[in-house]
Amino acid sequence: MRRRAASIGAAMAFGLALWLCGGVPALAQSGPEATPASDSLTQAQRNYMASLDRDLAAQDYDKLTKSILKPGPSAYLKPALDWTRNGTLKGRSIIVPLIYSSLLWNLGVSFPQLPDFKTSSGIIALYALLVAHADGPKCADPTAPAHRIDAITRDYRKQFEAIAALPAKKRHAALAAAIRLERSTAKLRTDDKYLCRFGMQETLAILRRHRVEKLKEKKKPKSPFAGIKIQKKAESAFTGLEIQLPADAPYVPSFLPYDQWASKQAAIRATFPAMLTAFIAKFKSQAAQRAH
Repeated sequence: MRRRAASIGAAMAFGLALWLCGGVPALAQSGPEATPASDSLTQAQRNYMASLDRDLAAQDYDKLTKSILKPGPSAYLKPALDWTRNGTLKGRSIIVPLIYSSLLWNLGVSFPQLPDFKTSSGIIALYALLVAHADGPKCADPTAPAHRIDAITRDYRKQFEAIAALPAKKRHAALAAAIRLERSTAKLRTDDKYLCRFGMQETLAILRRHRVEKLKEKKKPKSPFAGIKIQKKAESAFTGLEIQLPADAPYVPSFLPYDQWASKQAAIRATFPAMLTAFIAKFKSQAAQRAH
């Protein structure tokens, strides 16, 4: 019981610090201090965090998501928060802040008396959206980041509605925090396989690999995609986080050289303040319409 209280207390402290102290950019530059001391963790907790690293490296996104979001030993809550928080601040794959946002949201649902969890979740979701826009031009298949942007907009709607519902001053501060976080991790982010996967090129590659065996199963398919299970979704209990996986071995996406995406990224990032303001304004407008 005491360990549970300690874990929740640590999560609460970070949620409050993220929102009340505007600490996102500062934490992103805190280097080794952002990582918990190894001697403060049990061997089981260290093994757990190492397994998360392995799952991410292996592109086993479904397993990674379930390991963090599926209810498990309370002793793993603090390591899960540390791993997703530190990975977010260090510019790791976009799936890390997406899972982090979902984890914070789940805590906000569990502790409604602490709205800062949901606000922090919304800031991180906005950050992930900005990363998808900024790093999308790196992908050789432009349909992949376009799909991810659509998925984030759809699956993190509650987070965006929470930001839209904030008083104007706090809402503007939340948008600014997301932009500062994207700026602080820009140089840390490398080619992101998750962001650049699950587009048309991967779908066609899977179709080519499975064409013969699938034609045997269904002689007259109604469409080129009939009878072929291209991807699967994670369980809906994971607070809007939708993980999509191909039916076979991990796909390795292609990335464009720096000179083909750098100027595009700079142009996109220059639009972020106006883009986020308009983006959240839509959710605020929709909420007002529903209220009448």
